[in-house]
Amino acid sequence: MANLEAHFETLSKKWNLPSSKQSQVLLTLRHAVHLQETLISLMDRFKIFVKQFLTTTSAISSRLKTRHENSTATLPSRHESTKSIFHLLRQWFLLLLRLRDSQTYLQSGEARHPGDIHFSRSTRYRSLLKTKGVQSDGYTSYFKSDHYSGTGWDEYFDDRVGLRVRLKRILGEGKVDKLMERSYFEAKFDTWDEDYKKYSGKIEETVEGLMEDCRRYLGRVEFVGKDKEEKLKVTVKADQLILHRLGDDYRIEDKG
Repeated sequence: MANLEAHFETLSKKWNLPSSKQSQVLLTLRHAVHLQETLISLMDRFKIFVKQFLTTTSAISSRLKTRHENSTATLPSRHESTKSIFHLLRQWFLLLLRLRDSQTYLQSGEARHPGDIHFSRSTRYRSLLKTKGVQSDGYTSYFKSDHYSGTGWDEYFDDRVGLRVRLKRILGEGKVDKLMERSYFEAKFDTWDEDYKKYSGKIEETVEGLMEDCRRYLGRVEFVGKDKEEKLKVTVKADQLILHRLGDDYRIEDKG
C-alpha cells in the first residue's frame, strides 16, 4: 500500500488535485490494495485445493482401473462394489462443486456459502457489482448476486463499476495509467491471472480425464459442467448414480 499511495501523493502534487479528489482516490486505492492482497492470499489456498483435487481424482481413477482389472481376472474377493464406487464419485462431485464455487469467488467475488456471505456483510470495502444496472439495450439487466466479497477480480477490472474505471472517472485514463506504471501495482495482477488460468486448466483436464475413465471402466456417463447446472449420471448395468447441484449451494440431490 505504501508504494502505491506514496506514488499517488507525489503525482497528485504535480497534478494539483483538489483535496476532495485526493480523498476519493485514496479510498479507492486502499480498496484496490486490499483486494489485491486478498486475491494473492486466496490464490495460495486455491493452488493447495486444486492439488488436493488432482490427487483425489487420480486415486479414484486408479481404483476404477483396479476394479476393472480384478473383474476381468475373475477375482470377486478383490472386486470393489458399485455402491463403493458410487460413494467415491459422490464425494468427488461435492469436492468439484466446492472447487467451482472457489473459482467463482476468485473471479467475481460472488459469495455462495455461509462463511463467505458473512464476510461480504462485514467487510469495510463493499462491492459495487450489484449496481451495474441494465445493458446497452436499455432493458436487459446484468447478472447480480445477493452477496459479493468486494475482493474478486471483477471488482477491479469490471468495465462499468470496477475500481480501475472508478479511478479513471476521477483522474482520467492518462493519470491512472501513469500511476499504475510508476507503482508496478498491476503487474501482480498479471501474475495472478496466469496462475488462475493455469490451475483452472488443470481442473478441466482432470475432470475430463476422470469422465473418460468412468466411461472406460464403468459404463454410460453423462456429465454437465456448466456453473449451477452441474450434473453427473453414471450407469453401471442395473445400477445408476444421478447427482446434480441444488441451486447456488454445493449440496447435491442424489437420485441414484
